[in-house]
Amino acid sequence: MNEVRGLPRAIQIGPVMYTIVEVKGLRDEDGKQMWGQVLHSECRIEIQAELSLQQQYHTLWREIVHTLMNQADLDKKDDEQLVNVLAYGLMGVMRSSGDLLDWRRYDGEDSG
Repeated sequence: MNEVRGLPRAIQIGPVMYTIVEVKGLRDEDGKQMWGQVLHSECRIEIQAELSLQQQYHTLWREIVHTLMNQADLDKKDDEQLVNVLAYGLMGVMRSSGDLLDWRRYDGEDSG
């Protein structure tokens, strides 16, 4: 069985490095429970500590998508469905096709 690791402590999204923090009892300004949020001005992503690790990763992917959309000036409040689809899709591809990340080792020459 593979070792399960927790969330990374930081992640670079575009040109910006964001810290990732687990927060117990994460709530919005109205007191409603939240799974995650991005604080762009603080370069910080907060994730609900009480979630399962799998749900924390999904929430992290949602916040990454939100951040990419924000950096492109595309982030709108009514884009939650799009963000959710992209986060689940990206998470699924990464999980099922880990070798897809081998492009990072590509040296510019095709073999074969």
